[in-house]
Amino acid sequence: MEGGIMKYYIFSGRFQPFHNGHMQILKSLLRIVKENDVIVLAISTQAFSDTEKNSEFTNITNQHYQEERNPWNYLIVLEAINTIIQHLNSDNRILSTLIPRPDLGLEQIKLWFPSNRVWIIPKGEENFDDLKEKFFLNQGEDVLRISDMSKISGWELRKFYYVKDVHSFNKFIPECLKNIYYKD
Repeated sequence: MEGGIMKYYIFSGRFQPFHNGHMQILKSLLRIVKENDVIVLAISTQAFSDTEKNSEFTNITNQHYQEERNPWNYLIVLEAINTIIQHLNSDNRILSTLIPRPDLGLEQIKLWFPSNRVWIIPKGEENFDDLKEKFFLNQGEDVLRISDMSKISGWELRKFYYVKDVHSFNKFIPECLKNIYYKD
């Protein structure tokens, strides 16, 4: 498959917000993936998901999509992701897109990325990431766990955001994003 796409490395999440831990994983990916592979920063959304499933993973995922855990709309998150891509100047090796939540829309995602998918999951201390890995492996998908040594919690960052502690919030996000999240 010379010159074609060998693999899609899909790093999906809500990115609420995109923080230094995400950046660390993305930079690791850029060192790992081959030149003709593509990294997909995929913003997982509820928008495309119309299927109801009852599983431990889906029930926990539902908690992650509660309004208080998602202060930024998809356009702001997409702006942040595209700013990161421009900042990294990655020679078109990174794409951004919206996707359905994989637990509810994996069949749709397979249509968009029909083969050679590798799901990127942080290797940290979150039980949710272990459940994501288990979900993808049970679906026959490939998974790559990348260490996240940042110890950054999106939950903690959102707390800083809600109390308008801009200084603490900004310590944990990439410099190029500091004007995106606080626009008012």
